[in-house]
Amino acid sequence: MVGELLFYQLGKVLTYSEFRLLNHITTPHTMSQDEWSQAFMNLSQLVIEGFVTKAIKHELDSESVAYNTEGSLILLEMLLVAKSLLPKHEKLEGLKATNLIRTKVRAHTGSTQAKKLADDALRSHGTFTNHFRYVCGTIAKELHLIEQALNPP
Repeated sequence: MVGELLFYQLGKVLTYSEFRLLNHITTPHTMSQDEWSQAFMNLSQLVIEGFVTKAIKHELDSESVAYNTEGSLILLEMLLVAKSLLPKHEKLEGLKATNLIRTKVRAHTGSTQAKKLADDALRSHGTFTNHFRYVCGTIAKELHLIEQALNPP
């Protein structure tokens, strides 16, 4: 279900490795922090690692937006702001949450920050399942904005 939603939102032909990743993205169904963090690891590999920084910078250049060596998510935010698709004070919350959970929870399972992120997800959404679905919905909206920025009508 999640993979189908992202495939629809991405609207592109997937490589074999992307297709395999798409089939590995599953909604966590238990209260296991490991299962939850693995779901975000797979989601991150498919969605965030697929952004081509050089292409984003090319779009920023065409909009005359100055940038340094920021990562792809910051560059995408800059592009969306430049194209008036994202208010300046807003962020790509779903993509950033996915990246944060991947780096802080999956890589540092026992850390204080990992526990806080997991506790916050449970406090806000009740279950890891609900949290994951919420973030995926947010990402779908963000991917639509990115698609608008990169492929204007």
